[in-house]
Amino acid sequence: MRRLALTLLLVTSLTLTPTSVFAVVDSSDDFEDGVIDTDLWVFGGRRESWTPSDEGTWTWSHNEITAADGYLQTRVYGPASGYSYGATAWIRSTYNFNDGRSHIINFTWNADVAPQPQAGSLYYIQLTNGYMPSFEEKPLNHFLTDGLEGTTDLLYTPNPLGEEYHGKQINSDTPKETWSLAIDSSGVTRLYNGPNGTGSLVREESPDSTEPWYVRFVVSEATSSGYGAGDSRFNLYRFSSTVVCPCDSFTTSDFGPPMGKKKKLGSTLPVKFQLFYDDPDDDPDAGPVEVAGQDQLNVILGACGPACQKIKLYDVSVAAEQVGLELPADGDNVGEGGDLGNCFRYTDGNWIYNLRLEDPLFKKGGTYLVEVEIGQCTLRPGNGGENSVFQIDPK
Repeated sequence: MRRLALTLLLVTSLTLTPTSVFAVVDSSDDFEDGVIDTDLWVFGGRRESWTPSDEGTWTWSHNEITAADGYLQTRVYGPASGYSYGATAWIRSTYNFNDGRSHIINFTWNADVAPQPQAGSLYYIQLTNGYMPSFEEKPLNHFLTDGLEGTTDLLYTPNPLGEEYHGKQINSDTPKETWSLAIDSSGVTRLYNGPNGTGSLVREESPDSTEPWYVRFVVSEATSSGYGAGDSRFNLYRFSSTVVCPCDSFTTSDFGPPMGKKKKLGSTLPVKFQLFYDDPDDDPDAGPVEVAGQDQLNVILGACGPACQKIKLYDVSVAAEQVGLELPADGDNVGEGGDLGNCFRYTDGNWIYNLRLEDPLFKKGGTYLVEVEIGQCTLRPGNGGENSVFQIDPK
């Protein structure tokens, strides 16, 4: 089942730290409706054989299994044989993650391997341009140390020859685990054995920036003389991808006067500040530049999506309590015709929001804290101190 939502991740340079990004979900799939969503996934398979003239009888399948925790199963299986036969099957995203943005991809998976002996069950997590050779091109494509052109493998298995299999050799069931891929906009890709860029770093690679980057999950198995039948499955339980947009590149001035002072109930408080942005891709000595308008802000946010700067209000009249206030959609923002909804506008060198201090939202003697929101990123001009609060005169 496909779900779209907004998720908050706490990531800097795709490593978790507090309050530093907002993230917007690209797509997600929890595999619970029994139907593979072809808007999200492309799947396929092929046979493997040591003999180009004989493909053998191994086969593959793809099914979305409805259960208490539904999953997408990619399976290869076949009989015992005195010759080398096998099969490879895969499923990959339709989305190309080489889009100039940073992404966090969380996925829950496990290897599901039949207990009988086999020549080797190999599992792959890849960024790929989508190419997979046909049987005619490469009859035995059980990858091993070869790899594929246009594909970056992120799971490896050392072998006795001192080389590495392009894939992880797994010959027994593994527990269901949530792993993550952190794809930096610069192209560096990291695979972690925990969600949201946590856990241990499994592999770091830099895929070809001229190629598409589809995420592909592969299972491949083969048998030969002395080995039994095979049946291996790559089970994918959940998949979600989010665009990661750094917030810590934004800074602000303090709120301008009369913030920090007492105001009369029924009066208007002009809330104003300046916004700056320090582009992490620019010369580090260049310093931040002022953001002087919504069009400029939209360009900075880029593919993260345009977002106005919204005012956020909290009632902090009672010590140790912070109560969020919701502004009416059609009120409490007054002044020139450019004031709309709860968004700041840029004029005369400041971002400004004219806030009408009307009952019942505001009360005599009340104390209120102001913050600024861009998407899911919260900015705190004045660092939440005296410059960030105002009081309503009790008289």
